[in-house]
Amino acid sequence: MRSYRSILCRGAISVVLAGFLLSGCGDKGAEQQKQAGEITKGIEDYLTLVEGPNLPVRLRHDKVTVTPAEDGKSYLVAITGVRYGTDKETNVAFGEIDYRLAPQGDDQYQVSDLKVPSEVAVTGAGGKPEGAVKFETTAFTATWSKPLQNFLKFDWQVKDISATAADKPGEVFKVATASITGDGKENGKGLLDQISKITFNGFSAIDPSDNTTVKLDKLTGNIGFEQLDFVAYRQTMAKISEFSAKYAPPAPPAAGATGTPPEMPKITEEDRKALADLVRGFPKLMASYSYDFSAEGLTVADEKGDVMVHLNQGGIGFGLKGINTDKAEMDFNIKHDGLTVTGPELQDPMLKAVLPKSGNLALVATDLPVPTLVEGVAQALPDLANPDPQVSQGAQFMLMGSMMSALSKSTIKLRIDPSAIQTEKAQLSADGELKLALETPQKAVGVVNFALLGLDDLMALAGSLAQQSPDAAQAIGMLQMLQGLAQRETGTDGKPVDKFKLDLTETGAVLVNGKPLNGMAP
Repeated sequence: MRSYRSILCRGAISVVLAGFLLSGCGDKGAEQQKQAGEITKGIEDYLTLVEGPNLPVRLRHDKVTVTPAEDGKSYLVAITGVRYGTDKETNVAFGEIDYRLAPQGDDQYQVSDLKVPSEVAVTGAGGKPEGAVKFETTAFTATWSKPLQNFLKFDWQVKDISATAADKPGEVFKVATASITGDGKENGKGLLDQISKITFNGFSAIDPSDNTTVKLDKLTGNIGFEQLDFVAYRQTMAKISEFSAKYAPPAPPAAGATGTPPEMPKITEEDRKALADLVRGFPKLMASYSYDFSAEGLTVADEKGDVMVHLNQGGIGFGLKGINTDKAEMDFNIKHDGLTVTGPELQDPMLKAVLPKSGNLALVATDLPVPTLVEGVAQALPDLANPDPQVSQGAQFMLMGSMMSALSKSTIKLRIDPSAIQTEKAQLSADGELKLALETPQKAVGVVNFALLGLDDLMALAGSLAQQSPDAAQAIGMLQMLQGLAQRETGTDGKPVDKFKLDLTETGAVLVNGKPLNGMAP
């Protein structure tokens, strides 16, 4: 009897413990399902932002499914029916995209195990095949921020990218390797700082119209922003989508339809004010934005393989900072090195002598009156989209007037940082600063300094070619004028340097080294 009671007691205890365990598993399972629902909503919201639901041709998807993984910690995400096109036709079919989300701390997820199709079909009207794009993902990792509902960090590596056309043999273009990475951090109060980098290696493409080949050894790009209020940005994009849907042009009547065609919806006074406030809020979304792209080893060859253009390296950059302040600053730069161009039309020695083999230009604009300029757009934007041509045209004039008024009251300055062009025979460098002055004939006042090396060499070459080269004969007059205006000095290398101080005065006069430029052109 005692043995029976002992067994019964142990059995009861086991049942109670099992109940507690099952209850705990149930709680955990319910919590995971709740979390999966929140993840699904976050992904759907993010895709809505990316896809732009009111665009006729856009990225689309059918469904997002999030399920707890077997490890009890991570979640499996499946996005099905990913495609690009209209609601009736698909131009690019991506299919299903899968990945794993693993919690990291209280407010982040690690993203891994990305699975994407290795081949994407491209179709035209009526589903007619037009080509395909192939690639292989070699690595993917990312960090997702729950508060920001955006990626903090990501790293996607691919290789063997190629594209083919259905009506052409061979590959239209191919890329050996490519990557896109992002490194960001939360900058307090829900703000995001991030720098993204794009890299392509071993790019080549063929123009099917004339079999011209373009090759590029490497292309890199950096895109950055600071203090992006991503939550406010998403809200702004959502409001824009609402306006776009509410005031979208009506669908055209079907062929053969009778009756009065539907009218374009008229914007209400309430929405007019809301749209203006939306525009005014744009500069407050971030503090700065910038990008720069650089290319190495660009070669363009004809169908015989003869090189027509070669560039060792080149780049372009743009930056805008202080966007959320009263006065912003804009930077722009462009540069290249090792440019050679060949062809029958470029055999003239004079053209070869002035071809810019290398160069750079660096500009900085300061004191940009962002709020005043944005206010002009906010006032005019509701009427710019008006279907009545007279109202729309009136809004354009109003916008131009408000912009000119804002600029005339501003203190915008344009600084030319040291810039130069190098040719086979000469080198021209420049620097200076101008101030916007719309009341003057040149619309600016200030000084730009130029220094020219090789003026004598250019003059000698033009003189020797004047009889057989129209370009050289025409250049002689311009070179003689420059000689007459120049202030000649001796450079550190002992060679002559011709300097020109270009002065745009408040009276409207244009002076070069103190001499009026008016009437001196050949």
